Amino acid sequence: VSDTDYIIKALAPIEDVNAYFGLELSDEDFDTLGGILMQAFGHLPKRNEEVDIGNLRFRVLYADNRQIHLVRLTLLPQE
Repeated sequence: VSDTDYIIKALAPIEDVNAYFGLELSDEDFDTLGGILMQAFGHLPKRNEEVDIGNLRFRVLYADNRQIHLVRLTLLPQE
């Protein structure tokens, strides 16, 4: 979408997300980005809910009553 905003499928493998964005999200407990996000939210989020993980902000764009499908990743400025 822009230099700091990306639309990502929640089923994307964590290792692919890490490789593309140069991140170090842990793939120890989960295989997909959606798994990490479910843990970070602590519940099944609804559309437009946001969670920050480090300098990353994730906004849910589409989720149903079982899983997250699509998210917007925003790279936040380093502090």
